[in-house]
Amino acid sequence: MELLLLSNGSLDGESALLDEMQVAHLHVKWENLVVPGDFSGILKEIPRVVRWKMEPSDMIFQLGVIEYLGWQGSRIINPPETILACDKASMYFTWRTHLAGSIRFPDTIISREKTRLLDFVRNHVKCVVKPLDGQAGRGIYLVEENNTEAIDNLCTTLDRKKALFLQDYIPNQGFEIRTVLIGDDVSFQYARGGGGFKHGMGSGGKAWRVMDVLPDLPAGTLSTMLSIAMKVKKITGLDTVAVDMLPDLDGTPWLLEWNPFFSCGGTVRLGLNIEEQIVQYLLSLP
Repeated sequence: MELLLLSNGSLDGESALLDEMQVAHLHVKWENLVVPGDFSGILKEIPRVVRWKMEPSDMIFQLGVIEYLGWQGSRIINPPETILACDKASMYFTWRTHLAGSIRFPDTIISREKTRLLDFVRNHVKCVVKPLDGQAGRGIYLVEENNTEAIDNLCTTLDRKKALFLQDYIPNQGFEIRTVLIGDDVSFQYARGGGGFKHGMGSGGKAWRVMDVLPDLPAGTLSTMLSIAMKVKKITGLDTVAVDMLPDLDGTPWLLEWNPFFSCGGTVRLGLNIEEQIVQYLLSLP
């Protein structure tokens, strides 16, 4: 087997492209994978390349499968060890260690202590609450000092999650810039916004061409963002990554996060062939 795709349907676009190109591959949904049975059935032949997307609710099982395939000689995109740098806490520590001199990052607290979290909200007035293990904008909401309902929600979330990630809310122009890197040679940039304070497609946002927002950005901003994204890719070791940065009201970029399991929703209509380039990258691997 040359190429294996593992996801719960989020790689359907890449699978369809491989079908069109008549490239032999196997597309398996995580929910249909049984260990150890499938290693003598569906996966009895170890694939040369494995492209995967993680579902956070089933992370340990998926990491175990991916590590096994890597041990058997498969080239994994993205390698499991690189994913360890992609949770919210690791992003903050990576920025603080390697990128603090290059780009701003919202003031952040990670804590289990309710008193410290509430003090942070009082000091910043308006904050963004993010789950440490979230994906696609799920579980992210705003909390303000004078909003009793939001404060109660924060306390309830803390009781359920045991630790929370809070950031200062950065006033902005209503969009973020996503920079996508594939391998060492391919990059895309586009704007995302329109979904309220959350800009992603999963939160109701839309994709725009960077040319549509370019007049609102200082000269050189996109180049700076590309440079930061390339640093993130080098530091983490990811093969494919989407790096999201937020221009504030003055157009100054702030690093929000990076995502190894990004979607390409809304980009085809912009003329961005991201999935096609990912497929070409997979086929180019030795």
